[in-house]
Amino acid sequence: MAKSADFSEQPNILYIVTDQQRYDSLSCVGQWICQTPNLDRLAARGVRFDNAYTTCALCTPARASMLSGLLPHNHRLVRNCARGPLRDLPDDVRLISEDLIDAGYNCGYAGKWHCGMQKVPSTYGFVGMDVPNYGNPYGTDEYRNYIESRGLEAPERIQYVEVGREGGGGTLSGPVEACAPHFIAEFTIELMKGFAEDRRQTGKPFMMFTSFWGPHLPCVIPEPYASMYDPGDVELWPNFFDELVGKPRVQARHRTGFGHPLDEADWRHYIAKYWGFCTLIDAEIGRMLDALDALGIGDDTTVMFCSDHGDMSGAHGGFWDKGPMMYEETYHVPMVISGAEVEATGQVCDRLVWNMDLASTVLEIAGATPGDNLDGRSLLPLIKDPNAEWQDDLIAEFHGHRYAYSQRMLRWDHYKYVFNAGDVDELYDLNDDPYEMHNRVVDSTMTAVAQEGRDRLRTWIQNSRDDLSGALPILQNFDPF
Repeated sequence: MAKSADFSEQPNILYIVTDQQRYDSLSCVGQWICQTPNLDRLAARGVRFDNAYTTCALCTPARASMLSGLLPHNHRLVRNCARGPLRDLPDDVRLISEDLIDAGYNCGYAGKWHCGMQKVPSTYGFVGMDVPNYGNPYGTDEYRNYIESRGLEAPERIQYVEVGREGGGGTLSGPVEACAPHFIAEFTIELMKGFAEDRRQTGKPFMMFTSFWGPHLPCVIPEPYASMYDPGDVELWPNFFDELVGKPRVQARHRTGFGHPLDEADWRHYIAKYWGFCTLIDAEIGRMLDALDALGIGDDTTVMFCSDHGDMSGAHGGFWDKGPMMYEETYHVPMVISGAEVEATGQVCDRLVWNMDLASTVLEIAGATPGDNLDGRSLLPLIKDPNAEWQDDLIAEFHGHRYAYSQRMLRWDHYKYVFNAGDVDELYDLNDDPYEMHNRVVDSTMTAVAQEGRDRLRTWIQNSRDDLSGALPILQNFDPF
């Protein structure tokens, strides 16, 4: 890609990613008791994308898409890198950091990586943290140096098995300043200080990629966040008692095989900790936003926020984590863009977009021309004009987690079609059934809608170089049983 002609005029970029954060965790969405005042203020001065979806509800594929602009089957890290057929991105896959460096940017990285075992952020030109695979923030040299330099003690997990399973939710000892989210925010702020000084001297802008380990389980967090939400005030999801009637059989088998039976009180405890984790991270995002203003670069910085994917949190009858179910809880993600390049304030865009689109957006903001092979699209046209021409559907994919299982999802209008090659497909009307309780793929009143979903999905599979093309005869000759 060509270098920007005058990079001193390009905005800085702060790209914030959370791990497994649900769309409905933002208080500006207004569905639950969770409070996110800093993300709310970011949305109030920018654009909130209310129909943003992940390319895959699994960390490695989604994150690699968000950094490359490619669908998982095109960047080929289709499962978590420690378990998948590939452990690192192929050499022909280029990340946005490489193009930004060519365009005159400094690029910083803080936090979780999970995009490779041997190849790490510095492989792609980032400076900052290099944590292979999923990593552990408390085990890094950077964290140990942080704790020692501030005279803090590393926290201990207390009341860890608080909701009936190890890894669920609990309380972390020590002050907030010693927890991982605070450390990641502090590491980010220090890098941004250095970049801001370099910009004053050389004019070089920066892109800072900050990736939190959370609110992914285990939701073990310090006070006051651990007890911020009373489990008694937690309202269970409307689909909490879903018996999965008419759904693919793999869902019930997955829930039984990889789930942990909890009663309603246990789930309320877990969800309260999850909301506390979301609010903790929101506070750290607020500190980073305040740091931009303190450095005098708030008006010169575009801030992007999104999650890699969501979290089931007990929905649909007690699912943990994520898996072979393409429900809104894990595929619908929060996304906000604010700051430089965003003239509209408090705007809500309801067009269908991917978290992967942020890669192309970053490149356009930086003055770099995205490659012709990218699957993502820059969101700047929608930011400038919500009625701009835009694709009216999108796909997502899943290739397995803990075991191989292939799915594709097609979202359009207010419908969702899910292709399960080895089982019954799914069709949901999200207007009439927002919690996806009723699979209507064999409903005679939905025959035309189901056929439209299959037709659209076939087109996507063919045009996106998807290796699922061998399954097209199944889609063509649909038989629900």
